[in-house]
Amino acid sequence: MCLSLHFKIPAVILNPSTTPGSSLERALGLNTNLKTGEEFEFTLEHLEQFNELTPNYPSVKPEDGRRIYAFIAEDDTVILPETSIPNLEPANISVTLVPTGTHRFEDLNVITPLIHKLLK
Repeated sequence: MCLSLHFKIPAVILNPSTTPGSSLERALGLNTNLKTGEEFEFTLEHLEQFNELTPNYPSVKPEDGRRIYAFIAEDDTVILPETSIPNLEPANISVTLVPTGTHRFEDLNVITPLIHKLLK
């Protein structure tokens, strides 16, 4: 989304965290890279870097947000819809609620045709 706002290009965001600093706090400490198995530490400094990249949603102008489309699965238990939607709608970001899909958006095939239509 940051790149979309910066370059004024359309974007589709799925189950977005509008407060990554808060939602990533649970990952502080040692973690494992799921691809390589290598351990790494996620620190407060990393969390602060995420916060620096997070857009200030009240400052997003409606004309900037109008080409950003958010799809949110109502059954996402990682990033609760009620934490994202209040930040997205005032920024004129189009929000579409999808009943199922979970955080991994397992029902992506259901919304793919709509995404293609929106980005044409």
